[in-house]
Amino acid sequence: MKLLKWSVFLITISLFIACTPEEDPCDTNNSGYIVVRNGLSGIDAEAMDIEINNEYIGNIAPGGETQAVERPSGGTYEIKGSTTSGAVYFESHTVEQCFEDVITLGD
Repeated sequence: MKLLKWSVFLITISLFIACTPEEDPCDTNNSGYIVVRNGLSGIDAEAMDIEINNEYIGNIAPGGETQAVERPSGGTYEIKGSTTSGAVYFESHTVEQCFEDVITLGD
């Protein structure tokens, strides 16, 4: 009987811990997120190298997007996409706290 009571207690504690919401890191870091999407499409669509404030983020296939990149909120960031054929796309964006903004380049 003691084993049964102990098991019920442990299950109750486990459920309580599992249901406790975790704090979003954007609250503690005062940050937001930028996702960059390659908006090029069609037969001539190309992959795009992405930079945020001259920091290389990655290469995105046409129609693809980057993972969410965390940046301090309130800051304005220059987003640049460039293709192998020499096309360059720019966007300036201000990050809001705890928002995930999707910026499409090349559409």
